[in-house]
Amino acid sequence: MNHSSNEKKANLDNTSTFLYKKENEYVMSLPRVVVGGAAKRFYPDSVLWLFFKKINTLRALKSYFSKVIFKWSWLAKTKQLRNSGLLVNAIVIGNGPSQGYLDAKSLLEFKSKGGEVICVNFWTDNEELSKVIPTYLVTSDPLIFSEKVPDHIKEKNAKLLSYMLKNVSVMIICPLGRCDQISKIFGKERVLGFVDEELRMWTSNINPMYPRGYLSMTLYKALAMAIWINYKKIFIIGMDNTYSRNIYCDQENKFINHEIHAGTKDFSFDQSNVYKSVGDGLTEIAQLFYDARKFNNKKILNLDPYSLTDAFIKMNESIDNISDVLNANVQKITP
Repeated sequence: MNHSSNEKKANLDNTSTFLYKKENEYVMSLPRVVVGGAAKRFYPDSVLWLFFKKINTLRALKSYFSKVIFKWSWLAKTKQLRNSGLLVNAIVIGNGPSQGYLDAKSLLEFKSKGGEVICVNFWTDNEELSKVIPTYLVTSDPLIFSEKVPDHIKEKNAKLLSYMLKNVSVMIICPLGRCDQISKIFGKERVLGFVDEELRMWTSNINPMYPRGYLSMTLYKALAMAIWINYKKIFIIGMDNTYSRNIYCDQENKFINHEIHAGTKDFSFDQSNVYKSVGDGLTEIAQLFYDARKFNNKKILNLDPYSLTDAFIKMNESIDNISDVLNANVQKITP
């Protein structure tokens, strides 16, 4: 390498170009999981496309009425939860990077004072936090607790199944269509159901008794349940919604998402079967942020000051004080 090449490399090493290159090389080197599913195409400038998309969503009504009639016993249990949390606080925990701000000791203290813990999906991925037994596990992923699953989640699924069989106090909240299946594994007394049909373009509803007016995101469904239970205060964490900053595109123009979750190693999702362009992916991500506004509630406090989710009031203290904020002014409940 000649002198000019060395000089050029030295200059490059101190530029944003170098950082950009290293960042992309890192993501492309990660273990990659190819995601299947129907392709989503968006034509937001087309009134005709919007019209047919809106009409097409009405098919959810047939499924909704059928489930309400034949699965009402599961929904009735959820109905009884309405306003049952008025005297206690709750924390809804997603699997985003900010979940790592929490520690088991603080969460145990919160729970010992009567606080209720609502987690989602693969709670057991974080070995430290999952030492704390949650009050509710909310899941809407059809692969969780299923016998036939892709290789990349077999171990995670088995771990969660074992955890839930061991910790019989944890209630499971799932879509009405899965209540029968999941109750055969864990027992009817542990299962609650919610309506998972979507009528997003017709309603802004967040009531779990009716079709939802927001995109299918398990953490939003957990938050909807917390609002339904009507806790005194609802803390949220792990709802970082960093999808927009974690999108990458490889040499074949594949839509790659850098997956970052607390307690697990980084990996990448190849979502090019779902999103045929970066624009398609970003359009749906934008809808995700708009939908967060539908949960507007003064009781909600986002414990992550850096969260891209800007629909809720954020904690205005140092991250180091999360435990103090979580456990402040909470009276210990004694039997």
